[in-house]
Amino acid sequence: MSERVEKVGDLTVIIEGEEGKEDVKSKGINILLTFHDIGLNHKTCFEKFLNHEDMKQLHDRFIVYHILAPGQEPGAEKFSDGYQYPSMDNLADSVDSVVEHFGLTDVVGFGVGAGANILARYALKHPSKPLGLILVEPSAGKAPLLEKAEEKIRSWQLETKGFSEQVNHYFVHHHFGKKHGKPDMASVDEYIKTLTDCFNPHNLALFVHAYMQRSDITHEVKNIECPVLVINGDLSPHHKDSEKFFSHLNKRTCNILRLDDCGSDPLDEKPLQSAEGVLLFIQGLGLVPTLRTRSMSGTSLGSGKSDDEDNTNKEQTVQA
Repeated sequence: MSERVEKVGDLTVIIEGEEGKEDVKSKGINILLTFHDIGLNHKTCFEKFLNHEDMKQLHDRFIVYHILAPGQEPGAEKFSDGYQYPSMDNLADSVDSVVEHFGLTDVVGFGVGAGANILARYALKHPSKPLGLILVEPSAGKAPLLEKAEEKIRSWQLETKGFSEQVNHYFVHHHFGKKHGKPDMASVDEYIKTLTDCFNPHNLALFVHAYMQRSDITHEVKNIECPVLVINGDLSPHHKDSEKFFSHLNKRTCNILRLDDCGSDPLDEKPLQSAEGVLLFIQGLGLVPTLRTRSMSGTSLGSGKSDDEDNTNKEQTVQA
């Protein structure tokens, strides 16, 4: 897809698929607004998935606005030592600045990890603006003390040593970690190369620190008014956090896609199942007519009891 780059305050916004869609409202073109996780940008977080064969059918129907957190764009210059990095709530306010700047309406938010947390906060602050949220591995609670302690060590190492082996391992575990088994090493090597080539270590340390200092919104997420789809890998180190996040949502309007034998990167590890879940969700928002996938994988969206309850998921499928 064609793309252009704009700055909105300290945020970089990458706009894809805009060409030939100038009259957005009259042509029924929709808006997908993405926000990435720590140690990722729009390319490493969303590009491969959005170009998956089953997702390409949305290219004619959506313009994608990728929001990059301050200083996370490739080749970004180091922030000055006195720069005050925005908090998660500040970043949620910045999302609204982007929406207002471009005059966007009825947006579908698509966030991963830290980006999912930011978009959830955005929906709480501006309940009438998002039409729906797709949240991959979201966390609503504060970072655990051990995780905060490790973040302090890794942030110091990022500042003083750059991308050391220990720092790289920290991000690999965050994005690929599983309860058992090993991630695909080719994917890990590719990720580490992108991490070290594209990110300014000082700026990345600031974003990681802001995420680890996030406030607890666990008991607030029930007030999110728009429909939400949570995508969660059963082997992810963030699995319990995502289940807890979902448990507080309104089950009348929100669903969860639980992916078996999947770590913390469902979009990459299980693209077909993730695509079917996302297409079902978008179709349910009434944005597009019936969508088609190449095959059926038995995808189901659960309305919601956790694993230790009587879990009877309601089956929904994309028409093949």
